[in-house]
Amino acid sequence: MANINKVTCTQCGKSLLPAKFYSSRNKKYAYNKKLPICKDCTIENYLVLYNETGSRKEAMIRTCVVLDMAFSDRIFEMSMNAFATRGATEESSFPSIYISFLNSNTGKNQGNDFSDSEIFNKLFESGEGVSSDIKFKYNRAEEDIITLNNQINDLEVSNIALSKESEILKTENVKLQSRLTSAETQLATLKISSEHEVVRKEGLRIKLQSEIDSLSSELSISKQNLANVGRQLKDKTDECVNLQKSVKSFEKQILVFENDADVAIKKLEKYTAEKESELGDLKSKYEKDIDELKSKNSKLLLEIEDYKSPQVNFDTKETFEEEIPEKYIFEWGEGFELKDYEFMDKEASLWKERNEVTNEAEELLLHEIVILKLQMRKKRANKDDDLKEDRKSLQDMIRNAKFIKKESGNNGSNEKDSFGEWVKEIEDYSPAEWFDNQKKFKDIDGLQGYIKKYIIRPLKNFVTGSRDFDSILDNMPDGDIDE
Repeated sequence: MANINKVTCTQCGKSLLPAKFYSSRNKKYAYNKKLPICKDCTIENYLVLYNETGSRKEAMIRTCVVLDMAFSDRIFEMSMNAFATRGATEESSFPSIYISFLNSNTGKNQGNDFSDSEIFNKLFESGEGVSSDIKFKYNRAEEDIITLNNQINDLEVSNIALSKESEILKTENVKLQSRLTSAETQLATLKISSEHEVVRKEGLRIKLQSEIDSLSSELSISKQNLANVGRQLKDKTDECVNLQKSVKSFEKQILVFENDADVAIKKLEKYTAEKESELGDLKSKYEKDIDELKSKNSKLLLEIEDYKSPQVNFDTKETFEEEIPEKYIFEWGEGFELKDYEFMDKEASLWKERNEVTNEAEELLLHEIVILKLQMRKKRANKDDDLKEDRKSLQDMIRNAKFIKKESGNNGSNEKDSFGEWVKEIEDYSPAEWFDNQKKFKDIDGLQGYIKKYIIRPLKNFVTGSRDFDSILDNMPDGDIDE
């Protein structure tokens, strides 16, 4: 006969055949493809939960949580119908019906573990409330355990007192037995005495017999008391055993509560991560919009600079030798006319008056910007409108230069903050309060409507049981929803 590998139940510790365990598609049990708890222990746990809750569905859900099985309302309804059709009267048969349907072809589409359950998302959305309820039940269970431990301690003290009382009674019994033995010895001695003292000894015998009867009565009473103490001790011991069983039951409940708490905490952590991801996406969107606005602002600044800068007429008909100062050649190099040197020198001076040039790299980049600007002016003078690439290069140079403006109260702010300066200027000279439509500036990003539409209304329906499903409200844009 081939050897069959047995599987050990993690609850009762018995080594049983694989047929004594329910099958499972959970990846955690992929080695044996069986649940780690045998069928008898699974049914026992379900019956405990069913007796506690009084609800077959709640007991089955909690059983699925403990065993990490998927729970499906469809499979549950199929199990209820099968339970009623078969005329089953024993509640212990319901878990087998449900798990058999779950492992069938119909149940394969319902998931492999509890996280695939339909109810999982509902529990996730209400994770905070579930977590609070679990903590409350957990605290109550701990208080009950403390109370039971105190009762056990009291019973142990009573048990010790009864044991001491029993020892005292046993000691008294020994003393009575000793007195009885002594009396019998004295009676035997009197019988052996001479006939002369027969009458006196008879009297003594009667007296001793009376004492013996009294001691025998006391001994019988002591035996009865000892038997009563033994019965009380047995009753107290039984109470201790029952209390210990109750403590073990509460400990099992605490393990279930802790498992539920861990599941709820994981749901809350997942929910928090998703919301943080959404906030990150919104932040990236806003930063992208701000960069676009800053780029537009830079273009406007360039156009303003071009408008303010003096025009240089390069259409000179006469060519003549001009004396170029050496400082221009040293500063800008050779190959330019005198007017070009003067323009570049003036432009560089204007840039330095408006911005802080603190190092050689910025000085070199400023020269390149001024030279490129000179080339653009010459192209315009020659009616060459192909300035797209030059403008792009100029914008990139200005953006990379990051010159710090010399303005009072600016505290060395970067040119990237020019958009903020522009907004400040708008607010100073044409504030939003002057517009008639105040709602236009109330929630420019539409967050208020989004929160009300997708967070407040669903939470209200979930908590209060209301049915606020406004189709018109759902079809409206988020920014158009007022309070």
